[in-house]
Amino acid sequence: MDYNQTNELEPPRSESVEEIVDCFLDEEASMLEFLESCEMAQRELVISTTPAEATNTQAGTISNVSPDDIRNYAAMMSASRRATPQTKSWYKRRNEEVLYLRDKVQQLSALLDQLKVEATLLSALVAITPAPELELWKSIATRAGNKARRKRGRKREITRILQSRVTQAFKSLREDSARNALEFSKRCRVDV
Repeated sequence: MDYNQTNELEPPRSESVEEIVDCFLDEEASMLEFLESCEMAQRELVISTTPAEATNTQAGTISNVSPDDIRNYAAMMSASRRATPQTKSWYKRRNEEVLYLRDKVQQLSALLDQLKVEATLLSALVAITPAPELELWKSIATRAGNKARRKRGRKREITRILQSRVTQAFKSLREDSARNALEFSKRCRVDV
């Protein structure tokens, strides 16, 4: 079954295949535990018609459940009751839902296994043949590195030339100042 042909939710584009695989490693077992805990919680939940009693359960008081949430849940449950014949019991409907969800978990687990195999094959294929984009970036980086190396060499050469010119300028300045001092002393008839 091709993933793109299904009408399932698309995977997030920003995550890699490895991240998706890590998220769903123990998906089937955790989904079954979740379904069992939901079934137990639904058995304990008592929905009353008054808002004051709406937050009470058989086990205690739920402080974070709003009356709107309870009304939405009650509307969903009444719609579920209308969709199924009245002869089915509440537990039978819940069992059908659990069976459906277990089947869905198995389908998604099979899809996950298929995607794992495809990801493994894809990573092996990428390792064997480099992508043209990768080669393009490598060539760009190589050219930039060569250009920087040439610039550093040219900078060293210019620095060396300037240092030799400065050295020559100081040397000629000293010679000129010594010659000027000697001429001055001769004009003034001072022995140096």
